[in-house]
Amino acid sequence: MLNTLAIVGRVACLPEVTRLGNGFSESYMAIEVDDPYLNKDGSRSQSVFEVKLWQGIAKDCLDVLEVGDVVSIKGRLSSRQVLVEDTWMDKMYVVGETVRFIAKEEEIVS
Repeated sequence: MLNTLAIVGRVACLPEVTRLGNGFSESYMAIEVDDPYLNKDGSRSQSVFEVKLWQGIAKDCLDVLEVGDVVSIKGRLSSRQVLVEDTWMDKMYVVGETVRFIAKEEEIVS
């Protein structure tokens, strides 16, 4: 079985680092990706993906990235149980294993 994905998108929300009881740290950030199709009005919709980062990668992203920066993320899909209106549901997210800076938002030509 193989669980690998790659995403290239803009940082929509910077990670907030949380210290866990076991001494590890984790964080979640949001990546916005343009959908590959045009809407009826000629504009593009965006999808937002939640990306979980562990330990040093979370701190490095917080130190270097700004909202709007374009990054590539290599990782895998995972899920966790969340309670929604008295029902447990699986919530999907990306576990970021590698984050690479590509460009500042103002450097991107549309």
